[in-house]
Amino acid sequence: MRIFILFFILIFVQMRLSAQEDYPEWEKLDYLGFYGSQFSKIAVNDRNELFVSLPTGVFKSTDQGENWARLNMPDSIIYSETSMLLRNNVISLYGYIFDYNRNFFTNDWDNYLIISYDYGETWKVYHNHKYFADFEKGVRPEAIDQFGRIWGIGFGETLDEKGKLVNLYVLNIFDFESKTNINLIEVKSPMWFRKIIIEDSTVFAISEEQKMKAICIFRSTNLGQTWDTLHSDSEGNIYFELGKSSNPPSTVVYSQRKLYITLNRGYMVIDIDNKTYELTEISDHFIQPYRLFKRNNAEFYAFTRSNESNNVNLRRSRDTMKTWEDIDYNLQYTGCNDLAIDSTNNVYRLDNVVFRLKDGETNWTSYWSGLLNASGGYFQVNSKSEILRGNLYYKDGKWINLENIWTECRVQYPQNDLKIFPNDRIVQRRNTCGIVHTEYPFDKFDKFIAFDSIIVFHIYNWIEKNQNRHLVHGLVELDNNQRNFYYLESKDNFETWEILEDAYLPHNGSTSDGCFRFNKYDEFLYIGDSAKVHLSTDKGKSWKLVHDESLNPYFENKENSSYIYTTYNSTTGTGFALYDGYGLMLLTRDHGRTWTTHTNNPPFDPIYDFISSTFKYSTSTRYSEIITDLSTGYFYAPTWGGIYRSTDSLRSFHNMSKGLLEPSVITELQLGNDGKLYAMNYMGLWRTKDKVVSSVENTDEPILSRGNGLFIYPNPASEYIEINNENKALQPIVNNEEIKIFNTLGECVIELTDVQHLGDVGHLQRIDVSHLPRGVYYLRIGSRTQMFVKV
Repeated sequence: MRIFILFFILIFVQMRLSAQEDYPEWEKLDYLGFYGSQFSKIAVNDRNELFVSLPTGVFKSTDQGENWARLNMPDSIIYSETSMLLRNNVISLYGYIFDYNRNFFTNDWDNYLIISYDYGETWKVYHNHKYFADFEKGVRPEAIDQFGRIWGIGFGETLDEKGKLVNLYVLNIFDFESKTNINLIEVKSPMWFRKIIIEDSTVFAISEEQKMKAICIFRSTNLGQTWDTLHSDSEGNIYFELGKSSNPPSTVVYSQRKLYITLNRGYMVIDIDNKTYELTEISDHFIQPYRLFKRNNAEFYAFTRSNESNNVNLRRSRDTMKTWEDIDYNLQYTGCNDLAIDSTNNVYRLDNVVFRLKDGETNWTSYWSGLLNASGGYFQVNSKSEILRGNLYYKDGKWINLENIWTECRVQYPQNDLKIFPNDRIVQRRNTCGIVHTEYPFDKFDKFIAFDSIIVFHIYNWIEKNQNRHLVHGLVELDNNQRNFYYLESKDNFETWEILEDAYLPHNGSTSDGCFRFNKYDEFLYIGDSAKVHLSTDKGKSWKLVHDESLNPYFENKENSSYIYTTYNSTTGTGFALYDGYGLMLLTRDHGRTWTTHTNNPPFDPIYDFISSTFKYSTSTRYSEIITDLSTGYFYAPTWGGIYRSTDSLRSFHNMSKGLLEPSVITELQLGNDGKLYAMNYMGLWRTKDKVVSSVENTDEPILSRGNGLFIYPNPASEYIEINNENKALQPIVNNEEIKIFNTLGECVIELTDVQHLGDVGHLQRIDVSHLPRGVYYLRIGSRTQMFVKV
């Protein structure tokens, strides 16, 4: 009886531990805000409050842009930052949810409209397919009239005159209370509604004719009760040709019976009464060189670029665009995504942050405190739980601004050029001067070039996580002579280097053509175009082609080279190479010696679909999409529906973000050197209260569990377990040692006497456990025992 109670307690404790591992507890950290480049719209309401739209939602400022706070909006929606509409108390925008099915990883879009009628205090969420069943492809809001009604465009499908299925675009007024919509005008492809503007009771709906490179303009002077079409000449032509411009209208302004339309290669002025229009074209290469903003019926602002330089010009007219004045300011080499002007004549401009120009001043001031942007959240964590994010450093619960400290070595693109290595060394990649490394408080900077003879070099596997080995291609000076095409290897995080004589990459390839990796057995891997994988067992002196998909039809008729993303775990030997744009993924589970091909073709491939969707539909930087932990062999993926983890070498994923405001869009995910997971969502920066791994220090061997000489993975396991036996700390498994697996009742459920057939030349021992019931089991080899969980 006591034994039974003991086993019951053991099972209960194990279930609690397993639950904590599956759903760890999270704690929120203070943050200043992380900004990026996805700022699209800024607006001022009738209460002089500022609003900015981001993929993370709508943010409001009540102190002229100095501080921002996110409005209380759903956290599980990816917001279309370009869709924000604001008119007095009404705010609207639309968004998406990307659903990952836990069992099959089927994914699908869900479209939503999010509307507030009380200045953003409360929000109503409307599911497009539920409220607008006629538009199976969704709806897009475009304007708000003086009655607070949302005008927009519905997307559907219909048959043309020849019976061919074509796209249908319907101009609508959406009635959310009655769950109906008022259909006003329908057009079919190649026509496509692009813009709706409303001035009092006058409505203009601009449709693009894609084949003709022209636009057609519908007009109503009584809020949609009746409609006519504007004519471009006295002959009744309804099309306005765009000339060299290839994109749809950028901004549209109506004033004094004229329409002003800015294009990416010029601008157009339409005289409605005289039925004429004038197209002014420009020849410079800048996208959207002209932006026009209307403050009221008399005051206008224009944002332009100079043809002679990259300078920008901000101009203002206070007499209905009859005369213009330049607004002086000291700004060069920048852009303008949107512009807003408050009642005190302060000008607000969106670029990568919010800029304010006070009336009468010439200096712009940037603000971003509290703005949490999806693309700007890249950060890394050392073993002391200190966070480094470009020019910000998180230490002892406070953020430290490094603007004045980190001057010579300021990081402009931290996701590309900055890393915290497993030994906590902070290393910055420089294009011309090699490597700079230091530790906080950044009072010392060293130009680290390993040898005096290394002049410059390029790092091949820079973006790989938890990697202490690196290969560089350098310009080396030996015997007073410069010699190119030298490869150097470091096994200790840039402390020492070895010059590899007679080494090369296949066909003298580069990182622009493929990805380089080390595997566990000191072999080199190079994954290149056309899914060609080369393996070198002599450090680059010779290469063997181990996989080739160059004849695969997926690689035919492709004008641009593919982007290749790789993630590899040297403990389990599992890794993948995703060929973005080709619909193809390579997968290895034996350290790159053999590969299998996964595609998006039927039959449905769940692992490819999940991994490719994680990369394609992501708000975070592509350099940190799927991360892996060498101590456990696990993989972690930040998605639009939470954090997913694979414990079985990429055979399946499960959502482990319960408690992190689930469901939650994860905008950034990092595994810190302190063994904790760090995640960002719309509400801020979070980390697990406890470690999810015992250590993240990268070694050539797996980290052992409980020091008993056994390492089992995956754990939990669903189909099989593998026993690592190559660590120097392990006693070898000899022929006379039996392998037994016991359940919690002490019953032997698996007994193996011949263990040599279980592995690849003794490196790994694999045991099939797929037939075992779910539960806790104990593996015993000789006098060593290790617990694992069957799921």
